[in-house]
Amino acid sequence: MLFRSPDFVVGTRSATIIGLEAALFGEIDAAARRGTVLVQGMSDEVHGVACHPHQSQLLIACFSGGLYLWDYYEKLLLMVRMFNADRLKPLSLAFDPTGEYAAVGFASGVVKIVAPDGLGDLFSFKNGKDAIVETTFSPDGRWLATADADHKVALWTLVLPEPLDELEGDDGRPAGGAGGGLTEEEEARKRQPMW
Repeated sequence: MLFRSPDFVVGTRSATIIGLEAALFGEIDAAARRGTVLVQGMSDEVHGVACHPHQSQLLIACFSGGLYLWDYYEKLLLMVRMFNADRLKPLSLAFDPTGEYAAVGFASGVVKIVAPDGLGDLFSFKNGKDAIVETTFSPDGRWLATADADHKVALWTLVLPEPLDELEGDDGRPAGGAGGGLTEEEEARKRQPMW
């Protein structure tokens, strides 16, 4: 039986991210079984790594409270977000299949959905008091599964709001605000997904 594995990325206790090719499993010489250092110099242990599905980006979670977004082709740090490590230590990461969201699971049981372009919060919820050790999205991106250190699993769904029906007024124009349509706030709320 032949063992096959895709290329992959690992994080080490010394806060280094290493890229490994599957062909390394076939190497007999131990000196030839070394990967390529992609990122070095994190401030603490690396607990989570996620690859963007469509861009050459790695999102890295450090136990110091840092989220680091790297471009692994350019070997360039794109963004850093530091959380208060006394309250929020990121452990697990996952990008949704479109790359529009990233889920971050924390040691405190908090789950945050962040925007990859600025690492800002889109949503935040608490799964329980135990550390979120695993986060993963369904292939269609509508479901997020989390697992915590107490062996509990939670399944969250992304609910996209239905378009609001715009009723016509007596004059044939859409009913609503003074201008006859939805206000900017109503339009934004209509498009805002919810978890």
